[in-house]
Amino acid sequence: MFCGNDETAIGFISRLRQAGIDCPRDVSVVGFDDIAVAEHLSPALTTMRQPRYQMGKVATALLLDILDGPTAERTPTRRVLKSELIIRASTAPPREFN
Repeated sequence: MFCGNDETAIGFISRLRQAGIDCPRDVSVVGFDDIAVAEHLSPALTTMRQPRYQMGKVATALLLDILDGPTAERTPTRRVLKSELIIRASTAPPREFN
């Protein structure tokens, strides 16, 4: 299960446990963000790490550019930053079914 953020993934794993479903034996779970607690959970959460520092740097530069003054033609800006898969214990290879 891929969750849109780590907090949702943590909640999902909690609900799996309540239902008697094991993560990652029965279901692999992946989050997105790599929040500070992700590596300290049991199982440690596999997640996509966002480049937070770089995101802040780009956002600040764009904001300062806007504050420098209006321009005749301002076009929307799109920046794509690299995220990184951090593999931890909440994912496992698929089981073979007989």
